[in-house]
Amino acid sequence: MALPSLQSRFEGCLLGGAIGDALGAPVEFQNAHTIFATYGPKGITDLPQPGTFTDDTQMTLFTAEGLISAVGHQYLQMPPQGSSPKITKEAISMLHQSYLRWLATQQMESKYEMFSILKSSGWLVSHKELHRREAPGKTCLSALASGRIGSRTETLNNSKGCGGVMRVAPAALIVHGAWPEETADRKAALAYEIGCAAAAITHSHPAGYHSGGMLAAIISYVLSGEELLRAVELSCEILGKEKNGTETLDCIRLSVRLGIDRKAKLEAAPKEEKSKGSGVEKLIAEEIESIGGGWVGEEALGIALYCCILAGRDFEAGLIWSVNHTGDSDSTGAIAGNILGALLGSEGIPARWPNGVDMSELVKEVASDLYSATNESATNYEYPGALRLLKSGKYPRWFMQVTPTYH
Repeated sequence: MALPSLQSRFEGCLLGGAIGDALGAPVEFQNAHTIFATYGPKGITDLPQPGTFTDDTQMTLFTAEGLISAVGHQYLQMPPQGSSPKITKEAISMLHQSYLRWLATQQMESKYEMFSILKSSGWLVSHKELHRREAPGKTCLSALASGRIGSRTETLNNSKGCGGVMRVAPAALIVHGAWPEETADRKAALAYEIGCAAAAITHSHPAGYHSGGMLAAIISYVLSGEELLRAVELSCEILGKEKNGTETLDCIRLSVRLGIDRKAKLEAAPKEEKSKGSGVEKLIAEEIESIGGGWVGEEALGIALYCCILAGRDFEAGLIWSVNHTGDSDSTGAIAGNILGALLGSEGIPARWPNGVDMSELVKEVASDLYSATNESATNYEYPGALRLLKSGKYPRWFMQVTPTYH
């Protein structure tokens, strides 16, 4: 089967994430029993009207903004052949500043010295619809309000909440947009480092940022043409080199095993057992709960992977399964949508859904900008840089003294 175009898969990744986010939002905090009792034997299967996405997609868009700016100002670059990927403090600062702009949309203040200047720059903050407060994560709010910039070496907390992983899909897209000719392994390695760095800005537990790196690496390999299981396998090789990666690896391996086993059972089952009311959805929800609730990073990624493996090339089924469980349904839906969208492209998304999610045109526009993110095209006023702040030297004191290490 021919792959969709790369541009289609960029759009599918971000749009799929927004749809999964909006589909899961109404049932977040509900247990599976209540969901099936309220919505029927398959659970929630369609977007409310309007289909409003939450902080997961909001922060994903601001992640894209920061990365496009970093590439445009050449603070984010592909390392020379033979060198290990390393994310510069300038690139981290640009991501952090984009997250502060998101914080401003949530009617919050930050102790960061330049917050009053940077919070109104760029075009994303001009979209009033993004200023809705849709149950933002407490860790994201508190970390950004602190005025400090988290990294692997500068820890802010011990949180491994899923607020780190649910926003980092653009880490894979920016690498493929800016350096399309690079090898699959080099792109995935850089995507992994960006995903970890982006998540660590607010989440300091290894599982909180490793899950972000893994989502970025998996999507990167999918964009390079790998099937999902192979993309997961190759990404696990990257994580396997980390000192503290066991927690995330174990959860991913459990999810993959459960997904493969359940898929085989579904394929072998008689047709009548797959029909409406057969109870398959409740069995899947129970298996999801054996992975966890998705409130923490490795569980959210694991649940999404389980549903994507089970779905194969069926975007609709995978997304529906990913939100109908007891737990953080909007985040698991967003991550599953990111993965399936990158795999199947925008044409793989059911036609009724893209127009049903609020601000879909904005999401598609950001995806297009990631696709064309080059040093020449990303340096416009819409994607503000940190150049004036770099020249002024106005960083938090620790940030000028310590260069974070990512190895």
